[in-house]
Amino acid sequence: MMRFRLIVAALAAVLTTLPAAGQNKWNAKSPWGKTERGGPMESQRKKPFKLFDNVWYIGLQTVSVYLVSTSDGLVLLDSGFAQTVDWLVENIRAAGFDPATVKYIFVTHSHPDHAGGAARMKQITKARVGLSAEDWTSVERQQNHPERDLVLKDNESITVGDTTFKFYFTPGHTAGAMSVEFPVRHMGRTFRAILPGGLGLQYAPEWGPSFKQSIERLRSLGPWDVALGNHPFLAPIDLEVVEQQLSAGRGAAHPAVIGPARITAFFDDILKVVDEKLTAEPPTGPPR
Repeated sequence: MMRFRLIVAALAAVLTTLPAAGQNKWNAKSPWGKTERGGPMESQRKKPFKLFDNVWYIGLQTVSVYLVSTSDGLVLLDSGFAQTVDWLVENIRAAGFDPATVKYIFVTHSHPDHAGGAARMKQITKARVGLSAEDWTSVERQQNHPERDLVLKDNESITVGDTTFKFYFTPGHTAGAMSVEFPVRHMGRTFRAILPGGLGLQYAPEWGPSFKQSIERLRSLGPWDVALGNHPFLAPIDLEVVEQQLSAGRGAAHPAVIGPARITAFFDDILKVVDEKLTAEPPTGPPR
């Protein structure tokens, strides 16, 4: 049984890195349909870059990991694959930080490209790892019952130094996807940012109503100044474009601070595809 679970987890990790073209027709119709991408594990390594005054992107070419610096240590948002932890640790150091000062690892959902590295990252940093109860159950199945740590709850807030993270239960992409609100700072100003727990539309039909309710909830919780993705392309503006514009140093405006109207429109565009999928693939029962 243990070998079977390891095979399933490894297969899931491989599938996650397959090229995006033709992967899912609903994602192809989504706002990120033309920019969704994947790639083999060996091509995933990426240099970190400073995204905001208090946020670094330390993740992979096609899977996001964010490092948030606070007045009382570091917080990681997602943990990448189990196979990429060493790269992430190197990126923390390259950004000028000590991995030993990571206090928390908040994981948006249980897929192995986001949660797979959490256990080893915890061993290295001694940080606490947080997921929803539902996605802890999924991780335990995938990873042969690792020690359950912090259970994130809907509408709960955790403050680390000068930074408060608030969590919203937004299931659909997984049974326990958790979205994270946190402040981002640029040139003396603070902006309200949201990291959705999972926007990919490859969910089973029975999860359609839950997914729709989650997107509607994220829209209603605005106004948002910034929407980030747990993949670089799962946002109103692809992070590759943001990185290029930051490198070019174009004025004082931040390219990722796009404001409520564009973010609301982004969620509305997702909902149009969700409704189309609900019509074409209606649920035949409750989520399992």
